[in-house]
Amino acid sequence: MTRTLASAAASKQTAAGPGHPPAGLTWGIKQSFLRYLSGLPDGGHAASGGAYLSESSFFTFPPHTDEQTVAGELRFRGAIHLSGHAGLLQILIADPRLILRDTGALLTVANRIDAPEGSERIPLAELEINDSYSTQQGLVLPLITAELTAAGCDLFGGHYPAGEPLDPIFVFAPQPNFRSTWQRH
Repeated sequence: MTRTLASAAASKQTAAGPGHPPAGLTWGIKQSFLRYLSGLPDGGHAASGGAYLSESSFFTFPPHTDEQTVAGELRFRGAIHLSGHAGLLQILIADPRLILRDTGALLTVANRIDAPEGSERIPLAELEINDSYSTQQGLVLPLITAELTAAGCDLFGGHYPAGEPLDPIFVFAPQPNFRSTWQRH
């Protein structure tokens, strides 16, 4: 189902409690880009695989619950397809992962264009985790700053340079195994 961004009203999911974002990775991507897209006569988005757009224009990707969880990695599921300009503008953000590194973290997305099964990953953004804490419900990363990578520039059609700030990312990972495998440096 495709909706225009200007009139999108997404299904609400229950938050983990007061002060928590919804379970998963919640991200506005780049609000100035979404405003531009919503102004196009055919600008819109399609969400699939559990991902959705909230009424406040934040996309949420639910936690992935597969058994292949890797230490230092948070996996999410779903896809957001952004489009406009009679199909000339096409952006697919699918199955995001946060990968902890010695010097911050990296957000990758599945490359479903060149590898439809999603086995190839695109490094979309360099991340700086500004805070993290655990609750009885899981791990919370309330403010992650993001900058576009060179490969991420390609995903946006070269319209933004590497290092371009993206919107902050918020994560709530309710799986208990994330608490022991995700360490902030």
